[in-house]
Amino acid sequence: MDKSKINIRKVLSWILKIILSSLALYLVYKKIDRKVLADIFKNIDWPWLIAAFALFNISKIFSSIRLSGLLENIGIKIEHRDNLKLYYKGMFYNLFLPGGIGGDAYKTYALNKNNSVPIKKIIGTMLYDRVSGLIVLSFIASILAFDLFDSYKILFLLAIALIIPLGYIFTLVFFPSHKKNFTVSQFFSFAVQFSQILAVICILKSLQIKFIAYFSYLLLFTVSSVAAVVPITIGGAGARELVFLYGKKLLNVSPETGIAIGLIFFLITALSSFAGAFLKYTPKD
Repeated sequence: MDKSKINIRKVLSWILKIILSSLALYLVYKKIDRKVLADIFKNIDWPWLIAAFALFNISKIFSSIRLSGLLENIGIKIEHRDNLKLYYKGMFYNLFLPGGIGGDAYKTYALNKNNSVPIKKIIGTMLYDRVSGLIVLSFIASILAFDLFDSYKILFLLAIALIIPLGYIFTLVFFPSHKKNFTVSQFFSFAVQFSQILAVICILKSLQIKFIAYFSYLLLFTVSSVAAVVPITIGGAGARELVFLYGKKLLNVSPETGIAIGLIFFLITALSSFAGAFLKYTPKD
């Protein structure tokens, strides 16, 4: 396949993501009370939102450290500062540039260009970086669900007990290069998700939501984070909002508040990612 056809396919992929995000957002906004949503945004407590922005970016520092450790497993040593620059540039490519240049694809290209490690190992490491986060997301979601759903407590208790061990077995079978620091990578995955949960709590505080509803919104956010990982929308826009919209039936929460949380989190992500446009990744030889 020649280069022009590959570029056309990437552009079409990016356009498809925009269409899917737009359709999802249209479906969401058709089913909510837009006046209620507007009132929610009018009463934002901005200091809490600034705290959420800071905590989100702290989570990205933890993500960068986790990836740095995983890269060392395949023989790539990179300073944390350079890896953080690479991480933010990847975020920027993922959100802002047309042509379907994903953040992981950019990081893979940059690392392959400056190292002799086979590209398959780099791709596998980028994939496992996501898997590591999904293991912890599933664990946290099970804890929150255990508290919220009385009828399924045994099921969620079983999930809590098995998710991490099964994650380790999955690592042994499919990603053996990363088994030696499974505990460390999971620790940083917990740090990532804990920072983002704190960020969402700050968003809830900024929207003046009562504490009694926090667990419900945090569960929906955790599930929406899993949905956002699937690369069919732009930065998860639309996917998160759909989870909040349909989650209201299970958890009896305000869909407008959920949509506000999803939008604010996306805007924080986009604003943070924009920093990648100004960072230059220049690894040392």
